[in-house]
Amino acid sequence: LIQLLRKRADLPEDVHRRLEIIAQECQDQVERFNLLFHAAEVMTSTAPSPMTGLCPVSVDELLRDNIPRWQKQAQRRHLVLEMRYPDNLPAVTSDPNLLDQVLTGLVEHFSQTLPPLSVLQMSFSLAGSQLKVQLQANEKQRSQTLAALGKMLMWQPETGQLSLNLTVTKTLFHALGGKLTVRHDHRCGDILTLYLPLNQEHQAY
Repeated sequence: LIQLLRKRADLPEDVHRRLEIIAQECQDQVERFNLLFHAAEVMTSTAPSPMTGLCPVSVDELLRDNIPRWQKQAQRRHLVLEMRYPDNLPAVTSDPNLLDQVLTGLVEHFSQTLPPLSVLQMSFSLAGSQLKVQLQANEKQRSQTLAALGKMLMWQPETGQLSLNLTVTKTLFHALGGKLTVRHDHRCGDILTLYLPLNQEHQAY
């Protein structure tokens, strides 16, 4: 219904803006459930291990496709997302669709408890034979807390927002051939760092 309304030319501009916001929220919800289904599949495995059939994923394309969405995601929570990355990053070995969803879920999880006007920093850099992705904020204290909902989910009572907990997120990144670490810094709080393997062709080169 939203998509049909967006095609109408007789609606005021502010209505089209509101429809666009609703459409994005609907798409985000669909992707949350897709990620939840992937997580449930991985977590019910007797011995979760890296997925088979991983392929080269262009990091440059990943950033180009997702930065506008991640920034809008932050803006809806009245946050500023700062992106830091060099040009011409090499490809990584992963699953392109799932990596997209898990990174988006990680940004969402991290930003859920930050107070308004916080700056969320997301950086991409090379670390030997791996791509290093780091998330941290300029705020030491978080304004809201997340409550556990079952074994896989975290729930923000103020908004009703759901996200995967970090244990499940770590397992998903392991399935993607990567590793997620969480470190607490007394100056800026938690720092999430993700390591993804570079594509072997790039390493050989």
